[in-house]
Amino acid sequence: MSNQYGTQAVDRAASLLAEVARSADPLTVSGLSAAAGLPKSTTSRLLLALERNGLVRRDDHGRFLPGEMFRCGTCGSLPRGSGHE
Repeated sequence: MSNQYGTQAVDRAASLLAEVARSADPLTVSGLSAAAGLPKSTTSRLLLALERNGLVRRDDHGRFLPGEMFRCGTCGSLPRGSGHE
């Protein structure tokens, strides 16, 4: 991934989000880390940011699923407190 414009973190987060959105099953940090080719610590930090913004959520086992923004009826809306109201 290129960091030519200082957007490496955005590119990495988008890659993780795409993996979660494409998967039929919830994904673990380890699985996402391997799929994206990123260290687990980086993957975990980026997933926390995506989770704070409602883009991913966790199931009861801590695995990642698409967040509230991807559920029918909420498409396009951002979670309250995200700073994007």
